[in-house]
Amino acid sequence: MNRGGDHVLGYRSQHPGANVRSYRRMSPSRKWKNLCQDYRMTRALHTVGLRRRKPGIGLVAIQADWIESVWGSPCPVPIPETLREPVEQEY
Repeated sequence: MNRGGDHVLGYRSQHPGANVRSYRRMSPSRKWKNLCQDYRMTRALHTVGLRRRKPGIGLVAIQADWIESVWGSPCPVPIPETLREPVEQEY
């Protein structure tokens, strides 16, 4: 049941400012590490979802779809081969 600050899983959230305070106490290097991990997870989920919807899709098409979803439009120039995603991703 969802009552007040209770969540569906029975976890009662902390004070609303607690997350802000813990983030402020975090070192800049930890914040960057979290950001990198979140980015990689987001890319992995995008790739898995796209491969599930379109089996056999290539890496170039996956990267083009990512750019379009982030920018809101296709990449205006061809992506140089040196900037393309590596074949093997460690997701």
